[in-house]
Amino acid sequence: MSSGIVKKAFDEVHANTPKTVKATGKTGKAKQKMLVAVALSKARAAGADVPEAPKTRKRGSGNRSF
Repeated sequence: MSSGIVKKAFDEVHANTPKTVKATGKTGKAKQKMLVAVALSKARAAGADVPEAPKTRKRGSGNRSF
């Protein structure tokens, strides 16, 4: 059932590109990455069992140069 919700979300996003993606003006891989993020977000909101995005690693403070 979960995969059906995800597929429906992907089909909807790719058929009708959201305004937020159009407004950025990005193309190519950057645009595809945004579309995937929007589709997964819609699928999660619809109740699909999709894992959360991995958290980014924070940089340490030792990399500063004054």
